Amino acid sequence: YWYELVGCRCLDRDGGELGGVEEVLEGGGGLLLRVKGTRGELLLPFVEAYLVEVDAPGRRIVWDLPEGFVDELAGGR
Repeated sequence: YWYELVGCRCLDRDGGELGGVEEVLEGGGGLLLRVKGTRGELLLPFVEAYLVEVDAPGRRIVWDLPEGFVDELAGGR
């Protein structure tokens, strides 16, 4: 269930800690996870192409995001 993702810790395979899932948003293009961490708020697409591991019971999601993706979302921070 999507509500189980709220509170999960998000990690990028290469870039480390992204933050924690604050909310799951449904839109016309699929699900977005609103992740809040040290880089601010990020809206990450919850799509198979970017996911390495989803461990809801373990409260952890690992992403394989394209290089520069997080920097672009964070406004270059």
